[in-house]
Parts: sequence; structure tokens; C-alpha cells
Amino acid sequence: ADLSKLTTLRNLYLNENDFSGTIAADLLELTALERLILDENEISGTIAADLSELTALRVLALAATEISGTIAADLSKLTALQSLILNSNDFSGTIPADLSELTALESLVLDERVLYLDENDFSGTIAADLSKLTTLRNLYLNENDFSGTELTAFERLYVWHAAPKESFVLIFAPWLLLHLECSTRPRWTLEQ
Repeated sequence: ADLSKLTTLRNLYLNENDFSGTIAADLLELTALERLILDENEISGTIAADLSELTALRVLALAATEISGTIAADLSKLTALQSLILNSNDFSGTIPADLSELTALESLVLDERVLYLDENDFSGTIAADLSKLTTLRNLYLNENDFSGTELTAFERLYVWHAAPKESFVLIFAPWLLLHLECSTRPRWTLEQ
């Protein structure tokens, strides 16, 4: 079928199928597309920089596919993007600092704002520019191969980060404990 004829299509959910091969070039002609959900397929290849032409895109979900390579820095042109879900793939290299330009990013998953980049093969350091994503509350980076990473710029986030692959540490700013919903404040806050 020729998907390019569906020019007014806003939502395309093709998750949990047995699709294989690369992302069809026809999808790039769906300029009204707001949600592209291709999770849990056998899609291979890389994320084409051409996906940045889908400027209306608010949700891009490519989790649990067989996509590999690096994340195209051109994805930062998707300024309407609210949810970017790329976990459980074979991405490698570093996370592009240009992703900090996705200022609308606030994936609502159980009322949390989340960027999923876990279970890939990323390496190097985590770009401090990602701390500019002010609406982001959770950053999942576990099961990657990061090194020399300084996370102090991410003090307002819950960051799931793997030091050696297949283990993780939850890192967050202690002041976030002050915002817990409970009837009384922790005793240690009263003594300061």
C-alpha cells in the first residue's frame, strides 16, 4: 500500500507487529503526522535524518526494534516532539547534544516526563546540554556504556544511569524529597 497518499493522517500506530526492514520512505511524506508508533517490530537500519521533516510529530516511539547506529542530530528539528522513546535498540555512539533543542519534550508516562534511551550501546559522556530540557523529569540511560559522566547538571531529574552495563544507579537531587506528598515533612528538614 502507498502510505504517501494518506496526507492528512495524524496518528499511525503499527506497534507489536512483525514488520521488518527499514522505515518506509513513504512515511516521510506524511507531513501532518503527529504520532508515529512503531514499537516492538523487527525494523532495522538507522533512524533517517529525513524523519526531521515530520515537523508536526509529537510522539516518536521506536522502542524494542532492531534499529542501530547513531541518533541523527537532525531529530532536534522536531520542535513539537513531546515524547521520544528509543529504548531497547542497538544505538551506539554518543547522545547528540542537539537533543537539548527539543524543549517541548515531556513524555507523559504515568504522569512522569520521560526520555527513554536505555538498553542501547551508547558510549562516551552524556551531553550536559540535555539538562536544558526543563520539562523533562526522568532520564533513563541504564544498560549503556557511558564513561566519565558528570550528572550534576541534571539535579532536578531522576536519572537512571548504568555505570557498568547491566547495572544501574538511581541518581537524583536530595531536595526532591521535600516535594513528596505526605502529611508531615521528614524530621531532618525541621532541624536545618
